Amino acid sequence: MHLESQLRRAFHLSAPEIPEEGWASFAERAVVQAYEKNQILKKEGAPERFLHFILEGSAGVFLETAHQDICIDLCFEGEFLVDYLSLLTRQPTQLYTKSLEPLRVATLSRDHLMELYTTPLGEKIRVIVAESLFIHKQQQQVELLSLTAEQRYRKMLDEHPEWVSRTAQIHLASLLGVTPESLSRIRKKVSGN
Repeated sequence: MHLESQLRRAFHLSAPEIPEEGWASFAERAVVQAYEKNQILKKEGAPERFLHFILEGSAGVFLETAHQDICIDLCFEGEFLVDYLSLLTRQPTQLYTKSLEPLRVATLSRDHLMELYTTPLGEKIRVIVAESLFIHKQQQQVELLSLTAEQRYRKMLDEHPEWVSRTAQIHLASLLGVTPESLSRIRKKVSGN
């Protein structure tokens, strides 16, 4: 499937007004890249220089701390992978991004992205990217503050069962804000054993 078709399919609900040529404009500036499992795409302490659209595989956004690395986001096919704060501010952050499976992405450099944003269709794409990242992050924050770890795990199982089967337990536990041991107890309880 052509890249522009994949982009359009991923955003058909949030951006039905963007014609195929808008996504073609994105696709012609993008470079398709492949990464092996556990490969770093953006290092901690470095500024983000790329916006990635995941075509195949999964990746995570991590916060490096003195005691452990914390998974703050998981990204799968049809989603953007980016340290968006760093991309916007051009400043380094404590975040890094890493492939969790073999990964194939359509990558747009920050310069190409800014060039795309100067076009009328590019401006619409800019809004879609920003809104989709904002909505995702706000939903995640609300769930973290209003649901228990078990409720968040059950919601993840209901809405995205493939995440659980495709992601290491240590990353799932980190994303849910619990230890791997606590996640094991939650999984056991949820499965009825």
